[in-house]
Amino acid sequence: MWKTRHRLWFAPGLLSLGMCACAVFITSNNVKVRLVTLTPANPAIAIGDVQQFIANVTYDDGVVTQPAPVYVQWATSDPSVAVVDSQGRATGLRAGSAVITGTYKGVSGSTVLAVSDASRV
Repeated sequence: MWKTRHRLWFAPGLLSLGMCACAVFITSNNVKVRLVTLTPANPAIAIGDVQQFIANVTYDDGVVTQPAPVYVQWATSDPSVAVVDSQGRATGLRAGSAVITGTYKGVSGSTVLAVSDASRV
């Protein structure tokens, strides 16, 4: 009985601080990631430029979110053309193209990053 009174007292305290006591219960562990897409799609940069990528995550229930880039595992198909850091920032190193892949909860999405030699343009 005491625990019930304590919870009833605590919930209004959260509301007075501008917090919702029920926010903890809206997340379900049963919803699976269905699709990951990266934006921007197929960007082009010059050698030395940096491109920020964002992962767009679609769940089975249709909800789309953008987790912070640090929660995504980033990879490049050709680290001699472009490297990508843990924040989703790719840096062009030499002319060519590299596939940039972002993986979130085991589901991956990719896009092609084209790197050009700006001095030739």
